[in-house]
Amino acid sequence: ACHMMEAGHTKECYHAFISVRKSVIEDTLSGLGLEKLGLDDVQKLAWEDLEVRIMTWIQALKAAVGILYVGEKMLCYQVFGSGSTAEELFSEISKGSLLRFMNFAEGIAIGRRLPEKLFRILDMYEALCEARPRIEAIFSDDIFACVRYEVDATIMRLGEAARGIFGEFENAIQRESSKIPVPGGTIHPLTKYVMNYIKFLFCYLGPLTRLLGDKKKKKRMGVTPQERETDDDDNEDDAHYVDHLSPLGVQIVWLIVLLECNLDGKSKLYKDVAQTYFFLMNNVHYIVQKVRKSEVVSLLGEDWVQKQSRQVLQHATNYMRS
Repeated sequence: ACHMMEAGHTKECYHAFISVRKSVIEDTLSGLGLEKLGLDDVQKLAWEDLEVRIMTWIQALKAAVGILYVGEKMLCYQVFGSGSTAEELFSEISKGSLLRFMNFAEGIAIGRRLPEKLFRILDMYEALCEARPRIEAIFSDDIFACVRYEVDATIMRLGEAARGIFGEFENAIQRESSKIPVPGGTIHPLTKYVMNYIKFLFCYLGPLTRLLGDKKKKKRMGVTPQERETDDDDNEDDAHYVDHLSPLGVQIVWLIVLLECNLDGKSKLYKDVAQTYFFLMNNVHYIVQKVRKSEVVSLLGEDWVQKQSRQVLQHATNYMRS
């Protein structure tokens, strides 16, 4: 490099350095399994294929931010000093590949918001949030302002996608309209699906707490369908209870409220009134046991468990009377 610049071939030196080091980054990322996919390519892929690519994306991001870009920046400094020239060359070498990471994430974020996508999107969101401080340290020069902005925008888009999926999941619970009663008044498939989903939510306590924020202030919840007709004092107690829950706790309570509303409607499909109460007793009991036997109970608290348990007993009493 010194000989080339002394001989007046500075531009050629820069061009050669950029070309070689870009190839190194591209080859390294390809070796890590990261593909060059545009937004349209991401939209065309089946979700099963995207899930595999998302996990590859996360591992490649960690390696790129933790090792690859750090090494390339050090090399620029070693060859060209620690001034603006090195920063500009490092920008030419690395910026395109980092934006490739963001483009893939954006393609995932703008896709259809199906409930089964939530956990992989949260994985990407968490990985990018964790990488953000290191990215800021590596790409700290003013020349990288657009890169830092794009990283923040991608984090925001992933967050919006996750929140949107929650909304779609809520709608899916309410829209589930199967009209065939479960034989024997046993556990409805919707109950199993929703409670398993809720169980997995606890694994993402950190990112969900950040994402959901003050959402609980927008909802009045914590009551089952059978308690809708209670007086104002009970409603005030419910509001007070909700105020003391974490954002994720509020979201989970709301999902269970929606589930119980749907189950209440499905219970009316039984011609035998006794079967109606038997169905509600079994399903609410299942909900309580799923919460009680998992870490979700730490979010909802024993008061919620006791309140729901009283509902089970009430359904049982009504069943016996019928």
